Amino acid sequence: MRNADSLVKLLKSDEMKEQFTFWNDKLTDSKEQLFLGVRDERLDIYYLGCRIAEMIENNGEIEYSIDKYYTGGIDRVLSFDEYSRMYPTIKQRAWEYAMGERTDVEDNRKHREKVCQQWIANQYNKNNNDWYFTDIEYIDTASKDEQNGARMDMIAISRKPIDGKYKVALVELKVTTSAFGGFNGYEKIEKEEYESIIADSSIKLTVKPRKYKGEYFYYKIKDDYHKLKKDLYQKDQLWNVKYGSGIVSHIVDFSRYLYEPDNYKSTLKQEIINTLEIHKKFGLLDEKDCLTTISKDDLNDKPDIYIISYTKAPTMHDDTKGVSSLDELKSRMYHELFKSAYSLEKMLNSKQIDGIIASKELIKKMHKDSNNNWIDLTHNVRDEDYTISLVFVDADSVEKPWECMKR
Repeated sequence: MRNADSLVKLLKSDEMKEQFTFWNDKLTDSKEQLFLGVRDERLDIYYLGCRIAEMIENNGEIEYSIDKYYTGGIDRVLSFDEYSRMYPTIKQRAWEYAMGERTDVEDNRKHREKVCQQWIANQYNKNNNDWYFTDIEYIDTASKDEQNGARMDMIAISRKPIDGKYKVALVELKVTTSAFGGFNGYEKIEKEEYESIIADSSIKLTVKPRKYKGEYFYYKIKDDYHKLKKDLYQKDQLWNVKYGSGIVSHIVDFSRYLYEPDNYKSTLKQEIINTLEIHKKFGLLDEKDCLTTISKDDLNDKPDIYIISYTKAPTMHDDTKGVSSLDELKSRMYHELFKSAYSLEKMLNSKQIDGIIASKELIKKMHKDSNNNWIDLTHNVRDEDYTISLVFVDADSVEKPWECMKR
């Protein structure tokens, strides 16, 4: 359960006044571009989507843990004095990591989604009266161990009640079409098995050859995925089988998350309230803000889901390659949902995604209409209807590209 009351209490004590002032000043200064993440008796500080500080209490002291890359190779916890001295260097190295400008590695990709998601959250929190983002890089660990918990890019709450309740949004962000795929459920097989599957039309398996350095290797979908197509919500060892990192995976994760009602109703709703309280203590919310006085009973009983796709990360440094058009985003979304060898429609039981399939033709037509960049799907989980909003943003053509949520 996300709550760091005892840590914040220690930070605000007379003995830790210097540390609290340091972070209060940094977090409230929009030029610093930081985001405060509340964890289980831990505070995480993010910059450009990179976690540049992890604060925990240890015997009355506050320790700072951080990836050794950001510290220039120091692989141990830091005191506040050490951390504060290194803070400018840590931020610079985080910038290099996020922007894909590290000089010490061969694989130095740009982290577009990390940069974009925190930028969206910070812009909304500072400049918008419709939504407030309480978290980025959210992992639900209420009923599953950490590596298998549901992951969401962002969590937001409406700043005002709508029909008597505050809305909650679970947000997944994709930047360029390169982020849409990612299925990894292959099983390597011998050429003979591949050929026998191809030759026997009665065997309903997806098989695929791949060429690597001039040599062919052969794969089929693992049997787990054929079992899961009958019922995604099997509660045995198949519950934690992953579908990669693309669109199919995200819809699967959202579906499983919503299948256990307490994930949201008992855990996330309370975590949002806990986070709002701590954000207020750091001056991120005005004490008169209505969000500081609400309880979890004031939150909507069902969250809305957003899958937001950007043509590029607007604030990414020197990112001229790989930019996608709106047409490419919408066409790729349709392909991943309905047409690819590992599409949502082919991987899951059609009865468990019938609301999404019902919108198939509407999604297909979207890429032909440059003014149609939003569609709401109805997705049923446990006889409850949820709204999944597919949103497409051309980062170059709108005045405020960070405004990607419903008013």
